[in-house]
Amino acid sequence: MIHNTMTPSAGFTATAVRDAVLGIIELLESTKTPTYIGFTLDTEINCSKHINRLCEKGRKRLQLLKCISGRDWGADAGTLKITYTALIRPILEYGYQIYQVAASTSLKKLERMQSSAARIITGLRHSCPNDIVCYEADLQLLSLRREINMAKCVAKLKSFKPYNR
Repeated sequence: MIHNTMTPSAGFTATAVRDAVLGIIELLESTKTPTYIGFTLDTEINCSKHINRLCEKGRKRLQLLKCISGRDWGADAGTLKITYTALIRPILEYGYQIYQVAASTSLKKLERMQSSAARIITGLRHSCPNDIVCYEADLQLLSLRREINMAKCVAKLKSFKPYNR
């Protein structure tokens, strides 16, 4: 049984292949950017919609980090870093196996989100370079984390026996 509100359809072809299955598509709600398992697909296949959605979710949680930080009161840098690594970084890294091939301008949005969090953690001003801010907050750049995690993922996949692939 297909639930029409929970199962959106999307066509990612330039041809009219959808006409062949017109009966099924009429039953389903059609959308240009469906979300499957938390990953937002787009017809341009450049992952910009997913990255924008991640940034939007990250900004909401960044507000929480701002609320619990303070110069004279609030959480210390260690607590703020733990909060960042538990609540914000998993959102920024969700689906990196797919979106790592996105345009560099889209990926820089995620790096800016992390540098904003690092500035909140350390209390440094915007005049300080991002590399120094991330170093002071003891955070790796997201691009480095993506490379390391992809290398681990590829090594794990290569270690599987042929019957497990």
